[in-house]
Amino acid sequence: MGSGGSEGTVRWRKRPQIRLFRAEKQALQALARRYTAPYRDVVRAKIVLLVAEGVRTGEIARLVAVPRQLVLKWTARFARERTKGLADRPRPGRPRTRDPAGARSRTPFTASSSRAAVTTGAPSSAPAACAGSAVAAA
Repeated sequence: MGSGGSEGTVRWRKRPQIRLFRAEKQALQALARRYTAPYRDVVRAKIVLLVAEGVRTGEIARLVAVPRQLVLKWTARFARERTKGLADRPRPGRPRTRDPAGARSRTPFTASSSRAAVTTGAPSSAPAACAGSAVAAA
């Protein structure tokens, strides 16, 4: 077949080179170490820091446990927009109609609430004190 063809070769997108300013590097390092930060932000910071150190794309993907395409995506966005590029962009479609914080305010199902229902025969939504008195009165 062709003698100089590209059979069997894989073409990878070229990754932009990144040089960090001191303040950027410090901010990204602090974010990468912050265990209370959202996981996606920590991963993005680690990706940029590793790219700036010259680590290969495939190795970064393996270390951070993401696909190579994500390493290239966040590298390119950082190269274009710096730290602002690491933030989430608005998603397409209809905006949310319910406040996510309000959704979390419901009382979660707990083992102690189910234990009261099992031991007293009362529904788990009834307080344990009321459930005990209802059983005692019956």
